[in-house]
Amino acid sequence: MVVLEVEESIWTTTDEPILVAMYGKFGDIDRVRIVFDRIPKRDLTSWNSLISGLVKNGASSEALGVFRRMRCCGVIADCTTILGVLSACVNLAALEHGRAIHGYVICNNLICYNDFLMNSLIEIYCSCNSMAEAIKLFDEFMQKDVVSWNSPISGHVSPLPPKPYQLPRLLHLSTPPFDLRLEIIFVLYKV
Repeated sequence: MVVLEVEESIWTTTDEPILVAMYGKFGDIDRVRIVFDRIPKRDLTSWNSLISGLVKNGASSEALGVFRRMRCCGVIADCTTILGVLSACVNLAALEHGRAIHGYVICNNLICYNDFLMNSLIEIYCSCNSMAEAIKLFDEFMQKDVVSWNSPISGHVSPLPPKPYQLPRLLHLSTPPFDLRLEIIFVLYKV
């Protein structure tokens, strides 16, 4: 494609992470890899763009490999990185990877004030039918919103073999938000 050749002649180092993100959004994973591989000094934005582009385009296994490579290069992940990697774990139903990422989040104190991160961690446990871990994390979550309530409730509707229902206990932990998605409960109990 001519676009890449034209762009290469006018690239600056600040353009490269933008190009990685742009090609990722357009689904051109080959170009994402080409541009990323040509970045001499990869910063966190470059790594995040690559991980995000891979996950959005169905290359979740590769995204996990890129995360490992990033860590080996000494780049410290931020919440954006972790959200991308957790999405890859959800896509792959990769519970062990999700647990490892959860440990990384705790060790690097990334969980403090990020609701998206906490909800994503709950979602990985729910998507892998590990409801006990999801509920435990939910119990520790101080500020519950509609999303944080929906994650464990949706987990009970998983196509995986059901575990003993913990939903009644979940609903008694605290008052759920008024606009809780009741259709999930209806599906769960086949109402």
